[in-house]
Amino acid sequence: MGKLRIIYAIGCWVFGIFIGIGHTAFELLPKDARLEGLAQTLREFSLSMPGTQTNVYLLTLGISLTMGLMFVGYGVTNLAILFKTPKDRLPELSFQIINVVFSFAAFLLAWKYLFTIPIALTAIAAACFIFVLIGGQIQKRKILKQ
Repeated sequence: MGKLRIIYAIGCWVFGIFIGIGHTAFELLPKDARLEGLAQTLREFSLSMPGTQTNVYLLTLGISLTMGLMFVGYGVTNLAILFKTPKDRLPELSFQIINVVFSFAAFLLAWKYLFTIPIALTAIAAACFIFVLIGGQIQKRKILKQ
């Protein structure tokens, strides 16, 4: 189970921590002149939403920063679950299935709408979780046959 736990941890780090920090950094780093011009245009479109008056730029920035934070939280939560799981086991099958479903869905969305880096990172995470799910089931069957 040791190697599968390492692969599971890699999936957690990639899907949660790397994507979340990368996403947040991308939003907060200085933009080139072209992107800054686009940001200024988005600031000009005001929105009235329940409880606030904002603009499209601040709305998309807030959504994006929240998404980055949620990715980090997802990764940290999964790592905490992994570390609380006994060393000779993998996290519960339900956690593994949830990770496969969400990382693969994120990969499909990245493939359709994003660029190389998020496509690669979500593919790596999904591959890790799928490999661990299948590998864990194979090991479980071997143990039961003995």
